Amino acid sequence: VEPRGVHPLPRRRGSPRAGRMNEIDLEVSVWIAARGGTVKGSCPLGKASVRVPAGARSGDRIIARIGKTDVACVIRIADTDGFELDGGNLVTSLTLSAVQARSGGGVEIETPMGRLRLNVPKHTQDGDRLLVAGRGLPATSGRAAGDLYLDVEIIETMTDRAVAALDKILA
Repeated sequence: VEPRGVHPLPRRRGSPRAGRMNEIDLEVSVWIAARGGTVKGSCPLGKASVRVPAGARSGDRIIARIGKTDVACVIRIADTDGFELDGGNLVTSLTLSAVQARSGGGVEIETPMGRLRLNVPKHTQDGDRLLVAGRGLPATSGRAAGDLYLDVEIIETMTDRAVAALDKILA
């Protein structure tokens, strides 16, 4: 999976004469925050190439050299591709058919941390929230790994209607 949605956004604060470092906002995707990577772009100070470590959180600062100036890049993580962040926790939806929700079983989903196979409990209800511990943003020094929360959305398919009709006939 390729990282997407990476855009440095310039914002200068402070005064270099006052001994303060310039700061810019650096918007990164959930995918870059999870796996790490290099963000390239430009701002009023020049071209930037900033290495973002895996497990970066919003508000983290990375010192980078842009042109001849050291700049504090403040990480801002954008909610992308159906994933939202809550600290180090990832939140997304899991769409199931009525049959899958009723019978439970294995499903595969793609997350910023990679492909994940999980077992959905039997009789899962629309609106349930499933927890997959430790599958949010990875641990970093001083911070535990986040969790993955899946908000269940149940859709009715033609197959679901056919199974219900057959159940009614057989009953």
